[in-house]
Amino acid sequence: MSTILHPRKTKALIGHNEQIKTFIDTFENNKLHHSWLLEGPAGLGKATFAYCMSKSILSIKKNKNETFLLDDNDNNDELNLKYEEKNLVHNRVKENTHVDLKVIERDNAEIKPYSTEIIPVNKVRELQYFFSKTAGEGGKRIAIIDCLDNLNLYGCNALLKILEEPPNNCLIFLISNNKSNVLDTIRSRCRVLKFKNLSTKDSNKIIENNIGKNIDKDMLNKLNILSNGTPGKGILFYENNGIEIYDYLIEIFKSLPEINIEHSNKLYTLITSQNNIFELNTLKELI
Repeated sequence: MSTILHPRKTKALIGHNEQIKTFIDTFENNKLHHSWLLEGPAGLGKATFAYCMSKSILSIKKNKNETFLLDDNDNNDELNLKYEEKNLVHNRVKENTHVDLKVIERDNAEIKPYSTEIIPVNKVRELQYFFSKTAGEGGKRIAIIDCLDNLNLYGCNALLKILEEPPNNCLIFLISNNKSNVLDTIRSRCRVLKFKNLSTKDSNKIIENNIGKNIDKDMLNKLNILSNGTPGKGILFYENNGIEIYDYLIEIFKSLPEINIEHSNKLYTLITSQNNIFELNTLKELI
């Protein structure tokens, strides 16, 4: 099995053309809002969108006579969404070492995506110090909060203080998997981008990019059905025995009202396997 990729390491932003156009239009017309709330179900690529836009903005040349980070593009004020292997900005964002990008997320975000663990309020307060400094490379200072669902009331209030008086030349991406978790006071200070479930074609591309082009077509079809246009979840099902758990679930339901002990035992083994980082959550999602 492949390794689950953190969104900042994803090289291609697939789908979401409407949202991409909206963001780029505001940027090119110099009407870019300081805070963007990215809403939609988990696994759509909202964080990938935020990292992709951050890479693009941080890569823009400061003047046309400057050779900037191995980028031969002559455009000074246009966003290039294509990932460039030799672009030092792209690589620093990928490794989370860029001086002008601050990421607020759970400590175990790379190990357990979609966990409900709370992000400590102290992490949110770090943004005040981050935005108080001058941009290290002369452009914008960007923050990504992934995600609002993991902030408690104290964290939300700390964030609200920043949004009420946004620093100059800043850009903040707020990610939310459940809009009911977002305070109205936060929402009112953001430009909202709503993300929709992806098409089967786009979902296929994302799953294949992460798992491998040689994935069995039947399995790919199952992953698409189970994830319902949220390929991130499909990838996690694949990585966490999801297909096998689903197959045993079907067999158990077929045998009702009788209880198939053999299938139940195999299902338990899969749920508690070390290869399943979600354990009962995988079962709950599939049911």
